[in-house]
Amino acid sequence: MSETFKRLENWGADISEALARVLGDEALLFHLLQQMAAENDMAEILDDIKRMEYASAFKAAHRMKGSAATLSLNPLLKEVSGLVEILRPFYEGSRDGSFPEREKISEAAGRAEEEWEIFCAIMAEFPA
Repeated sequence: MSETFKRLENWGADISEALARVLGDEALLFHLLQQMAAENDMAEILDDIKRMEYASAFKAAHRMKGSAATLSLNPLLKEVSGLVEILRPFYEGSRDGSFPEREKISEAAGRAEEEWEIFCAIMAEFPA
């Protein structure tokens, strides 16, 4: 586990902060990280965006934002937070999905997906 944590820290995660949230239980933190990678909310987000179902994409991105915040996965949190804010008006019903907005959404989703892939690659190096 400590090697996984070291790789995540090198990526930009704050493992000390994440460990504090789970009262120092390294096994629990590792389990939560594995669970997040396995659940793959990113696939749902990207699929919803592809279908232009932005309100649904917002919900999945918001869920991922919460998980990334709880686990102190800062690089992922930064990019998913940006995506959430771009998608929020669609959830609130104040946007129509015009071309410039779709382009912004696509770019933000691409940045979030890049960080997601890095996170998943690190977790894949250290299976349970």
